[in-house]
Amino acid sequence: MRQIKEVLRLKFEAKLSHEHIAAATGLSKGAVTSYLKRALDAGISWPLEPHLDDVVLEARLFRLASVPAAGHAAPDFALIHQELKRKGVTLMLLWEEYSAAHPGCAYRYSQFCFHYGQFRTRLKRSMRQVHRAGEKLFLDYAGHTVPVIEAATGEIRPAQIFVAVLGASSYTYAEATWSQQLPDWIDSHIHTFEFLGAVPALLVPDNLKSAIKRACRYEPEATSTYADLARHYGTAILPARPFHPRDKAAVEAGVTIRPRVEVLGVRRRDGRAEAVVTTAGELRAGTVVVAAGAWTPRLVRGLGLFVPVEGGKGYHVDLEPAEGDPALPVWLNETRVIATPLEGRLRLAGTLELAGLDLSVDRLRVGAIVRAAERGLPRLRGRRVLEVWRGLRPCTPDGLPIVGRPAGLANVTLATGHAMMGLTLAPITGRLVAELLAGERPSLDLRPLSPNRFRPLLGRL
Repeated sequence: MRQIKEVLRLKFEAKLSHEHIAAATGLSKGAVTSYLKRALDAGISWPLEPHLDDVVLEARLFRLASVPAAGHAAPDFALIHQELKRKGVTLMLLWEEYSAAHPGCAYRYSQFCFHYGQFRTRLKRSMRQVHRAGEKLFLDYAGHTVPVIEAATGEIRPAQIFVAVLGASSYTYAEATWSQQLPDWIDSHIHTFEFLGAVPALLVPDNLKSAIKRACRYEPEATSTYADLARHYGTAILPARPFHPRDKAAVEAGVTIRPRVEVLGVRRRDGRAEAVVTTAGELRAGTVVVAAGAWTPRLVRGLGLFVPVEGGKGYHVDLEPAEGDPALPVWLNETRVIATPLEGRLRLAGTLELAGLDLSVDRLRVGAIVRAAERGLPRLRGRRVLEVWRGLRPCTPDGLPIVGRPAGLANVTLATGHAMMGLTLAPITGRLVAELLAGERPSLDLRPLSPNRFRPLLGRL
């Protein structure tokens, strides 16, 4: 504060120029200009008012520093900023940890986010990149994997998400692969070029081993197969610098998986879906796809849409396996239960409960499923229960899924209402949605699945 007071004195009392003040105080001319501008914005002149001690003066000059109000514990925003770079970490999670560590004196979540935002405004700026149309294609894998369930065995395998984004338009191609190995990496490039119908002048990949043999800021070396692909398609490879994710900011933001973030709804404005409202803030979007199963009606309520989907709660009970169990799925018609042999367990299922969005487990219903199966398969008596699962199957009045665009909302696509056929119909539904988003003619006639088919029901309700 001593130097700032000297700057104010030399400016307002001695009437010196910024250049002379800088020479007299040993500060840069830019620092002198910055201090005087802050003083002007804060209404501070010379001589200083008697109550302006060093603490008050600093608070008035540096309001962006977000000085914590009295009675509130100051969050460590530098640590919070670093923690947010880890996978799965959100501001909500860090706020909960901060609140637990400072009971009674912690900021509320909104103020916590506000002060963190102010902290971010003082961080180091990055150089703006200029992208020309068709020049650069940024390529990488999304940080999180996506679980894929094998329908036959119930095995869960993680799938990698390959992402390619054109720099100028942010036009994005994404696909799932089983690995990041070289064959999948090359195949994904070929699929990308086929999807775009063109090849960019430059490929900008991350420094993964399938692409770059030797990562170097000045002389990176691509793998031989990747270099052959570039020569074949007449393009060049320009890897991002190691540990510089902003070099490929377009692909970093191309596909973002946000774990632990709850979607609260979709906001409408001027006949369009303007933003997705989440616990981590609003996400602006040009196009919104709502594929939220039984929760779809609640999420699209803000759009003014009528989507008659009811959550049908289904159960399955996994029993420990034993010798002599069925080798194939068995449908017990008399007791309405099906027994399916899976790896390491025998799965029983056979009930549906219409209970809205209630996810509680009805133990009486679970016991009824087990007893019904035991009547058809007496060998099951006394088996140990390994796991009880329940989930909501999105059901429609006519039993058909809802796939398509609702009337009056051109940038919204719905995909829900698949009931018990969600896994089976997921691939074709994904293709239909992709065709709609790409402006292509759908592979199937979507009129029977249109979300608008229920509009006549509104007059009867």
